[in-house]
Parts: sequence; structure tokens; C-alpha cells
Amino acid sequence: MSATIPQWRPAEARAWMAEHEPEDYLVLDVRQPAEFDRGHLPGALLLPLPELPFRLDEVPRDRRVITVCHAGMRSMSAALQLRAAGWDDVVNLAGGIAAWDGAVAYATSGLAEALFRPADGPEALRAAAAAMERATETFYRRAAERLREAGDAPAAALFEGLAREEAAHAGALDETGSAGEGAFAEGGFPLADLLGWLAAGRPAEAILDLALAMEATAFDRYARLLRAEPAPEVRALLERLAAAEHRHMNELARLRELQASRS
Repeated sequence: MSATIPQWRPAEARAWMAEHEPEDYLVLDVRQPAEFDRGHLPGALLLPLPELPFRLDEVPRDRRVITVCHAGMRSMSAALQLRAAGWDDVVNLAGGIAAWDGAVAYATSGLAEALFRPADGPEALRAAAAAMERATETFYRRAAERLREAGDAPAAALFEGLAREEAAHAGALDETGSAGEGAFAEGGFPLADLLGWLAAGRPAEAILDLALAMEATAFDRYARLLRAEPAPEVRALLERLAAAEHRHMNELARLRELQASRS
């Protein structure tokens, strides 16, 4: 059965996605919504397997489709259905998300999601994005200080660089805003919770894992908003934001992988 559909191990999929832009591929998750909310590949489109035959028009034909489920069996069925329906470039994630060791996105709070409503227009979206960038900058600067104190210079340098990028992005989006006490960082994480978690004293691996989850969940949100086909000006802003999160996610993943290989 698998002879006609390429089977990618997680390492192969991670490497390929890191080398390509988000618009080059679609991750198609065919699990159920509750499974999806517990964690999914960043940017994945949820389309439960029983619904696939009736919603094929939602799956693009102009890019590679990577099918995913929990262990690789439902996604293999989805890949075969797509191939039979005329999709040429389809691969299956062997082992599913159970075997995945890369970035994972999660469902975020309703309050954080309410901040991002493309229907409110580009200015409101720009202000909301800038507030999240500033909150993320604050967390990254504190994380860099914590990592410097722990003697992890490479990780501290990465977080310092990410903090500078977040500050620059926020300034470009909205010059007047600030990150208040009730601010949310990227991924919908409350800034106060992040700083409290960090103050408890966390190892570098845990800090990297949390930052990776933040960037992955932020990228996932922008990818979902883009699929809703917003107005051109809003689309351009979302594409820019998604590209930045995708780059940060890959930078963090590379450092996390390097640290894991040394442990």
C-alpha cells in the first residue's frame, strides 16, 4: 500500500519544511478536532478523515500535501484518497504526530484569539500584532538574562537577537503601543504567566521548548487566518507576520536540536 505514497520519517519532514516557505506545502491533519486541539503541526489544516471525500475542494493542488494523523494510518488512507482523486504531490508522515519531535502548535485562549479579527481591518490587526510582539520581546529579554546567568551563551545570544527582531517588528507595526500587564505574547500566552514561569528558574531546554511552542502557535494562527482569504491589505500583513514566525520557529528548532545532540 505504501509503495505509491512516499513515507517521510519526522526528521525528513522537518528538514524539508525548514528549507521551504510555508506557501510551498500544506500539512493536512485528518484527526478529530479534540485531538487537533491537544497539539498539531504548525499551520496544519484540520480536515477529519470521514469528511475528506466531501471537502476535497479545500485541499490545494498547487503545492505538496503532507498528510498527518496520530500514528500514520488514517493519514495514509487520506493520502491514497487524494492520489486517487488526482493529487500528484502527496506524502505521508510515518508514525504520525506520535512520532513527531518538532514544533507543535496548540489551541489558544478565546481572549487572545478575539484580538485577531481580520474583519476589524488592517489597523486593528496591526495594533494587536504589535502588542503581542512587544510582550514577546519582554519575555525573550528576560529569557536571555536567565540563560546568561546559567552560562548558556549561544541560547542567550539567540534570544537577544529574537528580542531585537520582535522590537523592530512591533515598531514597524505600531510606534505608539506598549505591552501592559494584561498583554498576550505570541501564541496567545499571557505575559504575566510567562514571566512567573521563568522566574521559578527553568533550564535552557524548557525555555527553548516554550519559545518554540509560542512561535509555532503564532505561525499556526496566521496560517489559519490566511486560509480565510482576507482582504488584500490584510493578507499582505498576515503573510509578513507568518514568514517572521516561520523563520523564528526554525531558528529555535535548530538550536534545540543542537542542544539535544550534545546531551
